[in-house]
Amino acid sequence: MTDLIIDNEFKNLIPLLDEKERGHQRKRSQTKKSSSGTLPNTVVYVFDIGNNICKIGISKRVAERAKEISNQSGRKVLRYRHTKKQTTNVTARAIEQACHKYFNSHRMQGEFFNAGFEDICNFLESYLPLTEELFI
Repeated sequence: MTDLIIDNEFKNLIPLLDEKERGHQRKRSQTKKSSSGTLPNTVVYVFDIGNNICKIGISKRVAERAKEISNQSGRKVLRYRHTKKQTTNVTARAIEQACHKYFNSHRMQGEFFNAGFEDICNFLESYLPLTEELFI
């Protein structure tokens, strides 16, 4: 994996994105859950924001989430991939956390990592097959 110096413009945006992400997660947690306490149809995604910066997360609506991140950061999500199989939020969260732990030394802040898009995709594919590259 290649380490790159992150430009200051994006570094300054990360705390803002993190705060918006916490708000997004609070809204998600207020969503009605099934009787088992899980939410179905959740996938794990990786967004390529450029300059070797990626976001790893989970969502039920990946394309909309990519647009939200682009709007919030002022930088377009260049491409993304997500797990093909929709699973419960519990399984998706476990895979997401394993990915976060594996790339922890590359963590910038929150769910943003200074790691290669392909490296993250390869790691995720060790758990579940991914879609082809998608573009907004």
